[in-house]
Amino acid sequence: MEAKQYVNGAMLASNIGRSVCAIGKVTSMNPNGMGFQIMLADGKIVKVQLEEQLDEPLEGYVQLIARVNRDTSLTAQNLVSFGSGEIDLEIFNKTLNTMTTYPEFFSNVPGVA
Repeated sequence: MEAKQYVNGAMLASNIGRSVCAIGKVTSMNPNGMGFQIMLADGKIVKVQLEEQLDEPLEGYVQLIARVNRDTSLTAQNLVSFGSGEIDLEIFNKTLNTMTTYPEFFSNVPGVA
């Protein structure tokens, strides 16, 4: 499998049609179990559509491999739930911005364009 670029909400518009990796906190679930909303590292709330219905509601933090749709929503292709532990999204966002600003220093890191 090809490495996917990690993104925050601000990076979605430049990745329409591509598969990306995103980490964030689930803020709400659709009642039908076919989607949810996630707060990405930069605080942007994004809708996530699922290809299969979830058996149980998600809560806490998740990592997604997802396709970015034209409206900058995401269609999940793979999902890992980290549960209700804590992930410092502010530090993760700073890391993403640094990796994007200085790609020459991170060229061998999977998920960095």
